[in-house]
Amino acid sequence: MVDRQYRKLFAAGIINGMGDRFCQIALLALIYRLTGSGFSVGIMLGLRVIPFLVLSPVAGVLITRISRRMLMMTTDLFRGLAALAFLSVHSPEDIWIIYGVSTLLACGEALYAPARKSSIPLLVHPSELLKVNSLEQVMSGLVLVVGAAAGGIISALFGPQAAFILNAASFFAAGLIVRNIAFPPVMKEKISRAGDPIVFTGSIVGHADGVEPRYHRTVYVWSRGGD
Repeated sequence: MVDRQYRKLFAAGIINGMGDRFCQIALLALIYRLTGSGFSVGIMLGLRVIPFLVLSPVAGVLITRISRRMLMMTTDLFRGLAALAFLSVHSPEDIWIIYGVSTLLACGEALYAPARKSSIPLLVHPSELLKVNSLEQVMSGLVLVVGAAAGGIISALFGPQAAFILNAASFFAAGLIVRNIAFPPVMKEKISRAGDPIVFTGSIVGHADGVEPRYHRTVYVWSRGGD
């Protein structure tokens, strides 16, 4: 049985991903309707890639400095508010809003995705990781196929604005689910440079869940320079 806390993370990922797919399909249709230009569509898709190239390394640093839960909640809230800006797009002159907000949403995803992926080993027993990896692949396929199809249907029946509202709501809902995930404490270790006493400092700290250290131990071992 997969851990209950991971199931919350999985549910948040499904909701988050579905809403994002709704928005992408609606945006593609809206841009083409406003401009009639495939080039404009290509610009939007390109702008969504750039933040991943720039911010993914930054996310790797952030998740070692701040709470993963807080990072995911903050990016969900940020993206939910940003997605509502699409409701102000009504004419070709508003195309810059689509470009700008799409880039901001991609920035949020570039920070959210590494935090989410790095949370999985904290919530799942090692013996369950193979099963969880399979579930993650299923989720990706489900979001891609079902999310795209549902986004197209919703946009056709109710207009792209409905898809934008659902996208924003999905971010807020996913953030609430993440807020209720109970992360376990994490062991951190520090090792000094060679030639000095090596100090192993183990602390159960709160970078996973935001709590203060509750346990601390230090072990001193002498190391020869160059070893």
